[in-house]
Amino acid sequence: AELDVLWPQKVAWAHRIKIATAGAIEEHGTDADRSLFDGLEKEISQAIAARDLRGLQRKSSAMSRLRHRVLSRRPEYWIDLFWWLERRRESMTNRERATRLINEGKAAIDNQDYRTLERVVLDLDAMVPPDELDRPLGLSSHVR
Repeated sequence: AELDVLWPQKVAWAHRIKIATAGAIEEHGTDADRSLFDGLEKEISQAIAARDLRGLQRKSSAMSRLRHRVLSRRPEYWIDLFWWLERRRESMTNRERATRLINEGKAAIDNQDYRTLERVVLDLDAMVPPDELDRPLGLSSHVR
């Protein structure tokens, strides 16, 4: 019964993440990324054909991590996440620290210091309440 309830949601999520990852790889991926994508795409199809919920969840998560890895090579990714997080400053668990990090992030953007910006984004993301509905792909669960 649980499979009947979860299955359509998990299949839909697998298709969405597959499409999003294909787009990221088409724009910014390497040959190695494409090869990994092709393998994961086959494994997701096999899991769907076998109605293997655990396998589908594992492979969909791997696909999501691949997408993040491809996108995270680009400074624009971190800049976009930073501004998304900056708009949520008031809901963060430690607003005083968030304000300091936001100032540090703005300086990092101005100085094109993307390593610092990445660290700031990860620290800010950790302060977003877990029940925030529109989290960007659950960044915390994929990056650390």
